[in-house]
Amino acid sequence: MKKIFLATLLVGSTYAGANDFVTGAKVGTLGFGLQTVKKYSDKIDFRFEGNGYNYSTTGTEDDVNYDIKLKLATLGAIADYHPFSNGFTLSGGVYYNGNKMTIDATPAVSVSIGNNTYTPAQIGSLHGDIDFNTISPYLGIGYSNATKNEKGWSFTTEAGVLFQGKPSVSLSTSKTIADVDLKNEESNIEDDLSDLQYYPVVTIGFMYRF
Repeated sequence: MKKIFLATLLVGSTYAGANDFVTGAKVGTLGFGLQTVKKYSDKIDFRFEGNGYNYSTTGTEDDVNYDIKLKLATLGAIADYHPFSNGFTLSGGVYYNGNKMTIDATPAVSVSIGNNTYTPAQIGSLHGDIDFNTISPYLGIGYSNATKNEKGWSFTTEAGVLFQGKPSVSLSTSKTIADVDLKNEESNIEDDLSDLQYYPVVTIGFMYRF
């Protein structure tokens, strides 16, 4: 995550002139982030940002209780269009998407895996890796007057969708379970998480223009 933030600042400082360099912090559904903005014209800005956060929770799938770890990690290049030459923005761009999840379970009772029921002794422990598309398009709408002010602080807010693709699930077990049942279980989890292919992005932030 530190590497993502450093890359954001380096890219932004490379393209920004002394009077056009705007930088700041943000927080939202992509985690905590840093962003830099370069004014291109009265109506167009270019934005570079990095976001990250780690989160742990639990969940149930087919009667199996999983420990879930979510890792958010994105690096984005976004164009912000100001159609009315004010703070209102329409945004579009692309993210390098390192978002992923891991799931782990050690059942204490018999549970269904795929189309069959297995005892704890037959299952042992379960581990799953859940990944998304590495390159993910983004569309959003929001407000930012970061490059409109001559100097000083400004406020930003945004709502959009990150199109990160249907999740890809890979399950493994410490014991022996029929491959067909593991594949069916992977498909069940992918279907249950299919809404995540359209990941909602909501952020607020503050910027400073030097």
